[in-house]
Amino acid sequence: MFGKIIDDLYSTQFLPITIEKSDDLYIASDDIFGVYGDGDTEGEALEDYRISLLDYYQLVEIQAYKDDQNQALFHHLKLYISHSTK
Repeated sequence: MFGKIIDDLYSTQFLPITIEKSDDLYIASDDIFGVYGDGDTEGEALEDYRISLLDYYQLVEIQAYKDDQNQALFHHLKLYISHSTK
């Protein structure tokens, strides 16, 4: 995944996404952040993944103000993802 993810969230470098089928459910996930999404189709799984990644970004961003460990995690996250006004 590269470019616009969702809303004003963009990937700034390539973020590999894996899509797998498990029984009747598709699962989209990444190995970098451990975020995943699921759905009845590949498209639904990717959309759910995008929403989950936005939620994860927002949570880590908020937590980054609380301690050094979360600041380091947020710094790593920002190597791949950022907000933009494009």
